[in-house]
Amino acid sequence: MNPSESEGAEQSELSGEQAGESAGSAGGAAGGEQEAAGSASTQPTEAEFSEAGESAEKAPSTPSTAECPAKKPKIGVNWRDYDFGRIKKGGALPVYDLVISSTGEVDLASIAVNIEGDQFKVDNPGGFETTLAPGKSTTVKIKFEPTGYGEKTAKIRVTSNAVNENPVPLKVKGKQYSVITFVIEDEKSGEKIDNVKLKVKQAGQAEQDVTTAGGGKAEVETEHDGNFEVKMGEFEPLLEFRDLTTA
Repeated sequence: MNPSESEGAEQSELSGEQAGESAGSAGGAAGGEQEAAGSASTQPTEAEFSEAGESAEKAPSTPSTAECPAKKPKIGVNWRDYDFGRIKKGGALPVYDLVISSTGEVDLASIAVNIEGDQFKVDNPGGFETTLAPGKSTTVKIKFEPTGYGEKTAKIRVTSNAVNENPVPLKVKGKQYSVITFVIEDEKSGEKIDNVKLKVKQAGQAEQDVTTAGGGKAEVETEHDGNFEVKMGEFEPLLEFRDLTTA
């Protein structure tokens, strides 16, 4: 082999080695790119994590059964205790309105008003609504009908299908009084005498000072039955008087 052939062979071997190295490098680079591509395809970036979190926050959640309780009927009334005060015997009997309202989200039903006692009563000739849609109300008239003197009381129970309060307890009270009229006149002439000062005392009540006027009349109030003791100033009690009427 001549020197030129030897050099050519060496160059050929070097070229082959270089080509192999280049191919290896190319293959390694290609493998690295594939690994990088594989890594990028399986692992989300920070931006993707952030977007996923925001989407999860924005997505509406489905409430559980515990978070969505069933709608229930509720009741409301305009008063709990009412005092009719003092009413005169023989006068007009007072009536007060009890307003019952449906404050829930479904119908308030089976409404009833029960009064314990005989001095008060429900006075609705046409009745009242026993079922109310949400936001609606009905008026029940409570009437005071005393049959005697002194304070009268009663308990009222409003029942329904309400879940917030059933029954609803209420209380009412009132008193009846009478006006007693004394007429003072001259026994001989029959003349009615005005400006006579009297002291009137009834058992169980404080003494009252009254003066006759308008034809010898003097009026006193009483809240119970019982005899009166009537005095003219410091004199002995009058045993007789011309007229005694109960208004």
